[in-house]
Amino acid sequence: MENNKEVTEKKVKHKLCGCEKSVPESLDMSFYCAQCKANSKSFNLKSPFKIAAILAILGFTGSNFIEYAATDNRYSISAEYDLLNACINSSKKVQSKAQYQAKEKICFCALEDTMNEISYIRYMLEKEDILDKDKFDGFDNVMKKNTLECKKA
Repeated sequence: MENNKEVTEKKVKHKLCGCEKSVPESLDMSFYCAQCKANSKSFNLKSPFKIAAILAILGFTGSNFIEYAATDNRYSISAEYDLLNACINSSKKVQSKAQYQAKEKICFCALEDTMNEISYIRYMLEKEDILDKDKFDGFDNVMKKNTLECKKA
């Protein structure tokens, strides 16, 4: 019986800290300021439930931020419609149904590629003449480049 107790209480070295405790008792957290090189605030979490709750909250907010950042390139519906309409009807000539559908496919491809390169916020800043067009490749240039690439595909 005593032999069995020794096996269950056997201490294992932790990978993070190297101590030989069987279960971590607390978590010390501190916030470090890179400018003044000092800890600005620190606290100690002793309960495993508090540790689990903090890690869950950090994981949840982190995953939400990543999801937001990854899917934030969608333009407003009216902007997408206006851009597609301008692209498809740019020749201002009467088109057959086949010509219209071919041009529509090219414009969808070009707009999708352009939205992946230029965020909606950047598009709006450029539209309002707030963004310096000399420093950035403008929306029109990127859309033209992507239209040519989509024609080749």
